[in-house]
Amino acid sequence: SAVMQRGSMTYVLVVGANNQVHERAVTLGQRSGDRVQIKHGLKANEAVVESGGAFLTEGDFVRVVKG
Repeated sequence: SAVMQRGSMTYVLVVGANNQVHERAVTLGQRSGDRVQIKHGLKANEAVVESGGAFLTEGDFVRVVKG
């Protein structure tokens, strides 16, 4: 899942222009099955890490794969 939890913080890893990841706190909204609404903290069309985020930390570099 792209949405992760650490303590009371819910966050996603946003992929910056230089393919570096940054933690971004988000506020969740409605859930439907395995999908969840991001109400606040993320802009439209921002790239996020969809899987493997648990193995990444702030500032790591990634290779973006579009599928």
